[in-house]
Amino acid sequence: MNGINEPELDLTDPEQLQRVLKALASPIRIAILQFLHNGPSCVTLPCMKLGISQPNLSKHLQILREAGLINCRSRGTQHCYFICRPTLMGPLFGLLEQKHAYRPCSKPEQHE
Repeated sequence: MNGINEPELDLTDPEQLQRVLKALASPIRIAILQFLHNGPSCVTLPCMKLGISQPNLSKHLQILREAGLINCRSRGTQHCYFICRPTLMGPLFGLLEQKHAYRPCSKPEQHE
């Protein structure tokens, strides 16, 4: 689809799952994924849209790449990033869009 062969992402492997969950644990990285969900983008546009510095964005992009969620295609000095696991992103964005009512856990003594 994107012309780049991606290694398999095995979410049953605890180390791979940990990298993915760590990548998804940051609101900035979620925003980057939501931004890239609209299509590939070079670094300067997400910096402007998300209001973060290029070095900060690069750090977050590296974590997303290491997790196997995005990849990069270079053209000269320009680096364009894209989501390489769209089938994983659909359910994730669906989960993020759901509105959950907050219900605190009941205390154990209430169940006795």
